[in-house]
Amino acid sequence: MPTGQAINALGISRSTLHRWVGLGLLEAGSHYRNGLTAKSPRRWNVQAMEARIEQLRKLPDPLRPNAADDQDLVAAADN
Repeated sequence: MPTGQAINALGISRSTLHRWVGLGLLEAGSHYRNGLTAKSPRRWNVQAMEARIEQLRKLPDPLRPNAADDQDLVAAADN
């Protein structure tokens, strides 16, 4: 699927899509493939990307390493 259609289907921005590629969250051959030349557009496998996004959602948030501790504090405050 072309980039424009992929970002619409996934509900993300073009910059987010390319940032994920740069971070290595999406893999060539699985989530996208490059065109034949440097100027050719990438083609995206939206179904594989949706599965990958679902996997990433299940990981702990690296920006909040103590998120579980936060939940314990909220529970204690409610008691």
